[in-house]
Amino acid sequence: MSAALVVAPVVPATAAPGDDSRPVPYRHHVEQATWRAQHAAQLKTLDAREEEEGGEAEEIAERAEQWAEARSAPGIVAPGAYSAAWAQQQSLPRTAGRWREITDLPYNSDDPRYRDIDSNSSGGAGKVTGRITGMAADNAGYVYAGGADGGVWRSRSGGGRWQPISERLPSPSTGDLRLDRKGRLWYATGEANTSATSFVGTGVYVLRDPRHGSFRSRDRVGGTELESTTIRKLRFFGNTVWAATNRGAFTHSLTDLSGPWRAEFVPNPAFLPGGAQAADPNAPYKNIINDFAVDPRDPARVVIAAGWRSGDEYNGFYTRSGGAWQRTELAGLPSGAGDVGTVTFSPSADGSRYYAIEQSPTLLATNPDSALQGFYVSLSGSPFGPWTLGADYHELAESGSALTDPGYMPGVQSWYNQFLQVDPADPNHVYAGLEEVFESTDGGLTWTTPGPYWNFGFDCWSIDPAKQTGDCHQTTHPDQQSVAIGSYHGRRFVVVGNDGGAYRRPVRGAADAAGHATDWVSLNDGTIDILQYYSVGVGRDRRGVAVSGGLQDNGQSILRPGDRVMGSNFGGDGGDTIVDPANGCNIAEEYVYLDVWVTNNCAVNDGSWTRDPALATSYEVAPPDAETGAARFIAPLTMDPRDSRTWIAGGQHVWLQTNGFAIRSGEEWRNHVASSPPTSPNQKRGRDQKKKRGGGGGGGGGGGCAVWVGGVNVLYSALGGGIAKKGHLKNLPTTRHKKKAFLKKKGPLNPSGQGGGGGRRGGVSC
Repeated sequence: MSAALVVAPVVPATAAPGDDSRPVPYRHHVEQATWRAQHAAQLKTLDAREEEEGGEAEEIAERAEQWAEARSAPGIVAPGAYSAAWAQQQSLPRTAGRWREITDLPYNSDDPRYRDIDSNSSGGAGKVTGRITGMAADNAGYVYAGGADGGVWRSRSGGGRWQPISERLPSPSTGDLRLDRKGRLWYATGEANTSATSFVGTGVYVLRDPRHGSFRSRDRVGGTELESTTIRKLRFFGNTVWAATNRGAFTHSLTDLSGPWRAEFVPNPAFLPGGAQAADPNAPYKNIINDFAVDPRDPARVVIAAGWRSGDEYNGFYTRSGGAWQRTELAGLPSGAGDVGTVTFSPSADGSRYYAIEQSPTLLATNPDSALQGFYVSLSGSPFGPWTLGADYHELAESGSALTDPGYMPGVQSWYNQFLQVDPADPNHVYAGLEEVFESTDGGLTWTTPGPYWNFGFDCWSIDPAKQTGDCHQTTHPDQQSVAIGSYHGRRFVVVGNDGGAYRRPVRGAADAAGHATDWVSLNDGTIDILQYYSVGVGRDRRGVAVSGGLQDNGQSILRPGDRVMGSNFGGDGGDTIVDPANGCNIAEEYVYLDVWVTNNCAVNDGSWTRDPALATSYEVAPPDAETGAARFIAPLTMDPRDSRTWIAGGQHVWLQTNGFAIRSGEEWRNHVASSPPTSPNQKRGRDQKKKRGGGGGGGGGGGCAVWVGGVNVLYSALGGGIAKKGHLKNLPTTRHKKKAFLKKKGPLNPSGQGGGGGRRGGVSC
């Protein structure tokens, strides 16, 4: 067994240690990187001894698996089941009720009101929304963005002032978006990130007039062949469209959209629905196709990049030979099963160059710094090579990256973050996305980092509430997912999608001396409200109510009476949230592994804690299981609805505290009931290596009128009783009971394949 993913203990932070004035999320990130680097040799030694001695190495791998299992979720569901479930759902009776969305506002991750010790405010991401996994743009200013769980949105002005155009479809989960040469918009449903908040789709849809129309169910290409799959890429070669799915490579005619999809290559057919090994827990990872490349001089010569990010025997490159698909070596591009993980290709428009990003399963398992094999370029323009290495993670770290600490460097999560786009006007101009946005203007020989991870580590940063991010410039949110190049009124732009939404800059933009762009514009203006809420809590505040909610990779939002912009008062990811119904500024926010923080003033702070640690207004109050790691990645936390002083938290043990929001220390919890350990008995404190403060899912939350409804993680609450439709929101919530089932070892997060279906919004309503 290999300790492929390692989660590291973190020293608890109650106030700024020493002279470090950086917020806790940044320090957690640095501590985690240091731990990973220091323990790399130990992990390898333990891994080698495991078969002989067992013990700690197995526990380390188990912790890594616990981190990974919530992100490995395509599931195995037979084609047609989703359609049947959707049709049945449409016939369900609806209960009367009136809904009003209240979080359809801009969400400022750098809100100057909330510069407390546990906030990411001032990091530089600015206004954010949910994860965007598909991007397309034309030369008339039209931009199309696909939310991971929020459907497709259209802008007519180069980004911003968004309109939803896929609300009538059964699935809001985006795998890819592409405009073909006729101007049609192709929408592949089913996000391929294998993450806790990724859901399967219902196939591929084509909108013939995307500038004016909206998607409908009848726009689906083919039948049910691609239902309940994830689709990472669509590629157009000649008159054929290729789809890279988790059940193999499929093709369809571009000229005749009728008829079924054709399965071109399935590495392990026995693991498909109905196959002899379909029930195997690893079945979802046995037929993953990541991307395609084609010889520009012969569209019949196609290369398939196949493989699971953590490695499998079938990982590799394939091409057709003698009528059958055979494993092939691409000259200069590492092609072994241990080399080929997640791969992205991108050709130049003139056919003179081919570029590739390659993630390595071997490095993922053995290198604490990065899983990136490298950026490669084929100067012949052929995917068959010869390829040369353009940059590895060491070179990228020296290009202006914010990720320079051993243990967390560029490409550390290259299995999750990848995009690649060649400038159509210049074959040597390339944008590449990992955790950060990189740019090369000389064919990959040298690189800059126009979109660093955040600004916290740079000398230009300060917490000054009079400035967005000190003297640094606006950057993008971390974790890059998608990219497109377009133009508006003759001005060319690049748009990138990431875990914080969409950002735009000129294709040939300006940068400072460090190579950091000075001209990013956030396109998250509040009209594309696809935030992914895990939890919500409400309480009285200033003659109204304050609404707080935990978000995927966007901290915790807070909306107070009279606000025109939501603020972010806790950083990273938000798990369960509990709010005092009598005082909406008494808030407890959970991070991963039961790392709980509490505030009594909505975490309002001007950053003065950096001068005097005693002025911090958020306090770490995690139960003891958080410190030992004996808690699930997202563990339950709740409050007695009849007594706000009584809180319950669940890890290996059930913890009780009765001091309510006056709690100031984790020592105030007492072990109420012992339960069986969630993984191994000696499991130590883990931290999510994916983010500065980890991801994960979890519902619940205390107080208020809210209920968690829908696979889009949309939060709504009822006035006048009842649950009513909002958009296509008609299904019942994904409950905490189901969440527990999802966290079985190696089990798929959503084996039914039903992410909830329909809907577009990621918001809170009341």
